[in-house]
Amino acid sequence: MDLDINRIHFTSYCWALGTTSFRMKKFNYMIEKQLELIDDFFKLPENKDKKWEGNTELQIRYYDYLKDKKFITGDAARKDKDARQKTSGLVDLGLITSNRRLTDVGQKLVEISKSGIYKIKNDNFFGIDRDSYIYMLQLLKYTTENNIKPFVVLIKILNDLDYITNEEFIFILPLVTSKEVASDVVDNIKKLRAGFFNINDIIIDLIWKMDNYQAGFEYFLHHEPTEETFMLINMNRKSPEKYEVQYADLYKRLVEVYVEENNESIIKLYRAIQNLSGKPRIYWKNLIFGRATERQITNKPLCYLKENKLSTLKDEYGIKKYIYEMIHLYKWKSTLKDYFDLNRRYFKLSDIIIFQDGKVTLSLLAKEYFKYCIDDYFKQSFNQSENFDKMVSIEKILGSSTPDMDYVYTDVAAYFDEEYIEPNEIQNYVENERLKKFNHIIDEKFDNEHLLKILQWFENRTDSSLNSYITDNADVPTMFEYILGIIWYKLSGRRGNILDFMNLSLDADLLPKTHAGGGEADIVYKYEETSAYPAHELLLEATLADDSNQRRMEFEPVSRHLMRNLMQTNNLNNYAVLVSTNIHPSVISDFRSRANSEQTLDNVSYFDGIKILPIDTRVLKNFITSSKKYKDIYKLFNEAYLSNITLRNGWYEKEIIEKSRK
Repeated sequence: MDLDINRIHFTSYCWALGTTSFRMKKFNYMIEKQLELIDDFFKLPENKDKKWEGNTELQIRYYDYLKDKKFITGDAARKDKDARQKTSGLVDLGLITSNRRLTDVGQKLVEISKSGIYKIKNDNFFGIDRDSYIYMLQLLKYTTENNIKPFVVLIKILNDLDYITNEEFIFILPLVTSKEVASDVVDNIKKLRAGFFNINDIIIDLIWKMDNYQAGFEYFLHHEPTEETFMLINMNRKSPEKYEVQYADLYKRLVEVYVEENNESIIKLYRAIQNLSGKPRIYWKNLIFGRATERQITNKPLCYLKENKLSTLKDEYGIKKYIYEMIHLYKWKSTLKDYFDLNRRYFKLSDIIIFQDGKVTLSLLAKEYFKYCIDDYFKQSFNQSENFDKMVSIEKILGSSTPDMDYVYTDVAAYFDEEYIEPNEIQNYVENERLKKFNHIIDEKFDNEHLLKILQWFENRTDSSLNSYITDNADVPTMFEYILGIIWYKLSGRRGNILDFMNLSLDADLLPKTHAGGGEADIVYKYEETSAYPAHELLLEATLADDSNQRRMEFEPVSRHLMRNLMQTNNLNNYAVLVSTNIHPSVISDFRSRANSEQTLDNVSYFDGIKILPIDTRVLKNFITSSKKYKDIYKLFNEAYLSNITLRNGWYEKEIIEKSRK
């Protein structure tokens, strides 16, 4: 056989953003916080002039610095390697240099983070947070080593198809590595949805188009299925002698069971599958045995052996071709599955990509904007970007592809059935659209039954359940505030714009995200005058601090926030409520004392008592189960505030807990 064996080698078939070692929860927070820390680290005299690359001592020192600042926990076996991995994603995003110093882009993010001001109305056309806009610009420039711009690929595909499913996002999108493949993929997805073939067919088709896989199969056809053969044709760059030799036994057992119909080999086939490593083992197990256990297979092997294409193949070519396809199909799918979470986290940084209801879509304004430029920009995007580490405008990034905004504004107006909308008014229309979407999310995800369960998770600090059900891009205190906002919105009959009332950053899916920067974390709910209460504002403060920490952390801020609000609005009907999973007695005592004592912030404005009421999550649950309306809650709070019952006589239990049940 005249075959150049050098053709059989691994060649990249997909892209991924960043590296799997940079996969983190609370992604926004972790990026921003580490940018601040790395900036501070290199400002230290002993680090200021040091080079990063090849400097093991400096890298170890940085790891220890992160640990000292409580950014990381535990002890890495190789601190220098861990330090490199922790920062690699920041280099990939153009936020720091390879020498680990902040770029212009990184500096801007730190500036925003330290200011705590993430949202400024009409700051950008897309209506996204200031940091998200920077991430969006970076992602438009982000280019892999193979000159692929994944974010541009995604926008291009979404523009062509309107949406892609989660499965298409995972298994097909990252396979777009050229203009030609992009066109094929769009056509194939249309055929997929029409039922002509499935995801596996698309992947297998792409496998056979690659020369190295053609060469691998040609070699396989003319050689015995030995361990050495599979070490070569499986094209594993990392330890093939460890991970690929098992496929020789798998091949042998597959032929024995399906071709030779040797039933005694069924359990041997099961064990051969179990000897495989990683996710391919799961795919093979599902293909051959479904969900059957080893005991079931041992007792009734034929009952649990699934029908397979192999049993219809008798010639060596067909057998080898099918097994070869399945080996590489499952390897590809395993790799693509591994990259899914990382790709999603990076794309979500932009806040224009929506992952919801099993689909991936563009936000409204992004869709209207990019439809006028993405085709042209995509065609010329297969090269490394200039100014990747510089703050440049979107117009400079897109160059000649930049859309005419008059067309964009016209289409946005048409979407809202308007002839024309002033550019500075577009955000108001979009906010109304977001509020409708938020109400849909509440109906689908946060009904009363789920809210009661979620409050229980907060009380028990079942953080894994909270991360799984709400989001893993926010810390637990941020999620607590988010849920409190939703509960209060429902108690208030969904009046007002809760998205304005909550001083939270929400992603494109309207889920909370945690930032490194501060800013006041109050929920300021604004009520218009009714027959039940005067016009007023309610400051909702959420805390998970307990014991003595609760008094130290919340007593002064809550009082200060309320007094500042009273000074700004000149409305003495405004009041505050502190909500926690457990209210410490000292906090109840302190806030109760504020009702009748003179208060001031500046020795200019004085208040003869301020109204602050503490409640715990038991009260919230009572409000939910008793179907309380805000007018009832306002009356309850007002009566509790004016009550003459003392603390020692059970003010909190009698005025708050007991009445919340009625």
